[in-house]
Amino acid sequence: MSRRELPASVAEDPPRRQRLDKWLWFARFARTRALAARHIAANAVRVDGRRITAAGYPLKLGDVLTLGLPHVTCVVRVRDLGIRRGSAPEARLLYETLGESNTTSAGVADRRDDRDADGDQGFGDGRARGPDDPVLADEDGTG
Repeated sequence: MSRRELPASVAEDPPRRQRLDKWLWFARFARTRALAARHIAANAVRVDGRRITAAGYPLKLGDVLTLGLPHVTCVVRVRDLGIRRGSAPEARLLYETLGESNTTSAGVADRRDDRDADGDQGFGDGRARGPDDPVLADEDGTG
């Protein structure tokens, strides 16, 4: 048997566990495996409620991950272990979203909450407010 051929038992049975950093990369929660490892080392990932600091943590089907990413905190259940980093629709098949919050881990609202009812961040007519634009005065007249 050549080194490239897999034994029949390995080819038929998919792996039951996968490295956490690799899965985060396959599922497109991180742009690179190195970035996934940095998120894990920074205590931004929990598996079934436990903080994980090892990138090589063996993830299995059914595990619930809490991901404290830079702009969102989300909770997902592992539905499948990836075999490659595919397209975004393919990556979404690897997990089921259980919850999502637009707050950071410090509890500060995401910048998207600063928009007015129309979704604009500025004058209300689609133009963004620049650093030299006048600021509207408060009721007491103090800008």
